[in-house]
Amino acid sequence: MKLLSSVLLLTLLFPSRATWGQTSCEAQRRLQTEIGERYELGMTISPILRTFSLPHPGARYIRALLNLKYNPKCDWAVILRDNQYRVMEIYSADTFLSGDKWSHRISGDQISFQLSPCGSGALPTIVVESYIEMPAAGKNPYYSVQDPNLPAYKDLYSSDFTSVPEGVRQLGDNAAFLMSSYGNTSWVCSGVMLQPGLLLTNWHCGGTSALKSTDYWNSQVVKDLLLDVSWDGDTVSREYTGVKLLAGSEELDYALIQVSPADPSDTVLRLKITTQQVQVGQAIYIVHHPVGLVKQLSNCEVESTVNPTTNYAKNSEFTYKCDTEKGSSGAPVFTAKGELIGLHHLGFDQNKDCATLDKENKGVKVTAILADLAERYPQVYEMLASK
Repeated sequence: MKLLSSVLLLTLLFPSRATWGQTSCEAQRRLQTEIGERYELGMTISPILRTFSLPHPGARYIRALLNLKYNPKCDWAVILRDNQYRVMEIYSADTFLSGDKWSHRISGDQISFQLSPCGSGALPTIVVESYIEMPAAGKNPYYSVQDPNLPAYKDLYSSDFTSVPEGVRQLGDNAAFLMSSYGNTSWVCSGVMLQPGLLLTNWHCGGTSALKSTDYWNSQVVKDLLLDVSWDGDTVSREYTGVKLLAGSEELDYALIQVSPADPSDTVLRLKITTQQVQVGQAIYIVHHPVGLVKQLSNCEVESTVNPTTNYAKNSEFTYKCDTEKGSSGAPVFTAKGELIGLHHLGFDQNKDCATLDKENKGVKVTAILADLAERYPQVYEMLASK
């Protein structure tokens, strides 16, 4: 298949406040890694053939952007099928009431679009504007790990029960894989559902260098947000879409997003959040999606309750040597009791020449986030505090 135009690489975000240059070092500090591609297509589904297949060999999944150009105002449908021709989604005119529609992620290397006409035979005009494909693994990882040859995170569910016991696996229940886009760029991160309809992730997961950081999580980014709390290697998809930004802080690197489930019956349990302070030597667990992998587990101990070199709010961070990677941003950090104590957001510090200055990753204290919510977003804080 001839692709009409290749656009920008799907990027995993990892924050840096440096001014980007053109050297390989600065490219690394920009922290955009090749994990997939977005293609502009502009292909109309043929009213004669009534079907259009979009293959991309080697893709792990595909997500497409559809535009309704003409609505005959009758009972038509467009059916999305996977590479085994199973029905994945069915759209009608109501699907496009708010404009263009991103499909959910469809596993496999092909999407097929099938038009179903009205009783009169009338058909809509549907254009597949663009699509994103994601391969099984990324390129050029950053490696915020103690040993680059042996990352110490493990698959949360396929690992044996001795190394990852039942109680620890439950920490992944609310962990989420995030994907969003703006213009011609797309990216992935991690996040956590605090309760039904409420997602917590990093502020820097709301945009790329194409946007000013103050414009992250704008209405278009939120609209394009897709998250899955079942990105864990099974065949089940539990997807949510973004509704609106409820609260956030660049200084504390957090964003609280209202989300809506694709399946109205889907829900999550309310997460336990600790108000206790982080302690040096405290055991912690991180459930994350490094380089877009299925849910991974890292565990270690808190190294420090402050980050002396921080560019973020004073005393808002703590450090640890749990292995993470690009794509881990926004992941929940849990105590041994299964309580949320932090939000992972930074890797190793580097100097202007990209030499590693430390080997510690950083998280934002959940107590700092709660204090900010109580002061600046009291209604949202009350929503979290209510039982």
